[in-house]
Amino acid sequence: MEVDITFTHPRASKTFLATVGLGLTAQQAILALLSPQNGFLQSPSPGSEYEIIIHRTGTAISPHTTLGNAGVVDGDTLDIVLTAQAA
Repeated sequence: MEVDITFTHPRASKTFLATVGLGLTAQQAILALLSPQNGFLQSPSPGSEYEIIIHRTGTAISPHTTLGNAGVVDGDTLDIVLTAQAA
């Protein structure tokens, strides 16, 4: 199943609209947003990483969790945040 979602940028007031499958993991989504083809995100600085949070619920999606298992639904906004990596 595919859903339409909006990703928000961690620093700028821009968004990225996407139609994605619910089998997509958070890590796969971030890698796609980092790709030169869409250029939405730049590589994080050393010691930082991106995380996806469901805006509607405030739930962080772990890297290997699928969007479907995390509870993402059609029309959701997913906030991309920059966090410090765990040591």
